[in-house]
Amino acid sequence: MAARRSALTAYLKRAFLFGGTALCLFALMAAIWARGATETHRVIYRLGPPGEAVADGELRHTVEVLAERLAVLRREFKTGRGAILPLPPDRLEVQLRCRSDPVRPLAWLAMQGRAEFRLLHPQDDLLGSAAAEDLPPGYEVKVFKERRYILTRLNELKTVEHRYAVEREPLLTIGEFKEVSFATVGRQRTVVLTFHFKEPDAKAFASLTALHAGRTMAMLIDGAMFFPPKEIESALTTGAVQMQGAYYIPPLRRLAKVLNCGSLPLPLERLSPAAASEKES
Repeated sequence: MAARRSALTAYLKRAFLFGGTALCLFALMAAIWARGATETHRVIYRLGPPGEAVADGELRHTVEVLAERLAVLRREFKTGRGAILPLPPDRLEVQLRCRSDPVRPLAWLAMQGRAEFRLLHPQDDLLGSAAAEDLPPGYEVKVFKERRYILTRLNELKTVEHRYAVEREPLLTIGEFKEVSFATVGRQRTVVLTFHFKEPDAKAFASLTALHAGRTMAMLIDGAMFFPPKEIESALTTGAVQMQGAYYIPPLRRLAKVLNCGSLPLPLERLSPAAASEKES
């Protein structure tokens, strides 16, 4: 009996040793493959329009905001460590390490983060009876792309576009929010996104909503519609506005993370025709 136990113990030790060695080799090979597949993408941006003077403080602040965004977006896009390098007087270099196409993470990274509140045309179904080029003066079309799960196909999404006639000129522009909070509630994981204003903007927003109660208003971030417009029921004096619904979670979670890093004083213009890249050695 003792001999059998000894043989079994020896066998188990050999099995564990072999298994551990195999796992180590697998991890080593995976690390080598990942390093070999990783590229460093180097992209040059200009801060502000051509010929406009950029203050040292504006360039420095932009670099700080982008560095913080780079850190919070690493988990979202599974990127490696990167860097933001200032190139005075008005340019900067983004170094982004990743194994996939860098277009999406770079787009989120380079957002200015400016919010606009615009009224919709009083005739809600205007686009149902008129083409975009026939809209009244002062209006343009904005599209909300709704992502819906297809019930008959597991984890498959389809995109449904909703078109709105929106005033071209904003009633209120927000350069930067005090805070943006993101949460999901309930079994259906309803998205709750709350935008907290700084004090001067909170007062302006309260006056705006009091004046236009009953109208429908859209909130745009850098000109894009991340959620559908809402009707202004009454004056909003809480210093915040909340968007709630069964929205597709990833882009709104990223939006909150990016905006919480701060906004840019001026928009970024990409100067590189394509992301120059080099293999990691």
